[in-house]
Amino acid sequence: MQAERLDTWRRDLDGVRRRFDGWRRRRARGARIPAVLWRAAVAMARTHGVSKTSLALHLDYYALQRRLAEGEPRRRAGGFVEVSLPPSAGGARCQVEIADPGGRQVRVELAGLSAAELATLVGTVMGGAP
Repeated sequence: MQAERLDTWRRDLDGVRRRFDGWRRRRARGARIPAVLWRAAVAMARTHGVSKTSLALHLDYYALQRRLAEGEPRRRAGGFVEVSLPPSAGGARCQVEIADPGGRQVRVELAGLSAAELATLVGTVMGGAP
């Protein structure tokens, strides 16, 4: 699985690096990086991390980190959201913690949900389909 992730990283990196290299060869001295290249770098950083991306693309770590943060909605630290769900037949309780590669995290405490209901809830909370 780690080899597959490395292959994905290399494939993603090769395309973006070629675009940056081409721009660097043609640019006028002191020209700013175009927005389209910054967007590509931010997408790489979101998936593969700021450190790896900034090193591979020869970008300033803090500039890339700032642009990544600007594209994400502001979140309150330690926020709490209560979701009321209809009661299920089961009486089991569980706690689920989920994190995505971008660093977003959610902890859910549940009582009496089926696996299908849990999958639907997690998909909704994380902003995608289960």
